[in-house]
Amino acid sequence: MDDNEPGTLLRLIRDIMLPRGCAGCDAPDERLCATCAAGFRRRVVRAVPATMCSSGRVLACGWYRGGVRRAILRWKDHGDEEITPDLASMMRERARNGAVEQLVDADRRVVVVPVPSSPKSLRRRGRSHVVPLARAVCAHLTSCGLDAVVMPALSITGVQAKSVQRSRPGQRAARLSGHIHVRNPETLRGGQILLVDDIVTTGATIRQCSQTLQDHDATVVAAMTLAAVAYCAT
Repeated sequence: MDDNEPGTLLRLIRDIMLPRGCAGCDAPDERLCATCAAGFRRRVVRAVPATMCSSGRVLACGWYRGGVRRAILRWKDHGDEEITPDLASMMRERARNGAVEQLVDADRRVVVVPVPSSPKSLRRRGRSHVVPLARAVCAHLTSCGLDAVVMPALSITGVQAKSVQRSRPGQRAARLSGHIHVRNPETLRGGQILLVDDIVTTGATIRQCSQTLQDHDATVVAAMTLAAVAYCAT
């Protein structure tokens, strides 16, 4: 028997007994239906201060609402890991149509850094959910002939959760200030960084990550996310 057959059989039984629906709208027999997938192809650009990202932009696949919001929450906090390849594909597509390879110095290594989750969130999810998104961005860069690597270079300590909430930028910044750390500063010194996260809300998390990296002589060129919250100003 093929080693893969037992797993395939179990998946078939599961799909018959517990058929899945679209992560964004519950349309039957879909991981991510065409309508919800289209929500991740909006090519959103959030302008940010150059002191935060040298390019002055955060690139997002879509807006954090409707099917996009539901799909991200189902994937992020409710264990729907089946759509990880779909979301990673969206990030790679956004890196391509956002021409991120043109934002960096082609003669220097690009370090793709996933924004970290709190220890509590990591324990609850059992995975670093942003890492596959960072790998997708890195795959695009390497396909363009650049020297790029994914490095989980940051950690968060002393914060209960990095949740999406309707708080003001100053409140979120104060909550994170002093709690984001570089794991191995020497590996990043003088480097150029692309930050990757799932959602940008007020921009406080990306701002704090960027400041921490800049404090260790690294340059944050841009940030990329699956979605951006429309109502929050950075």
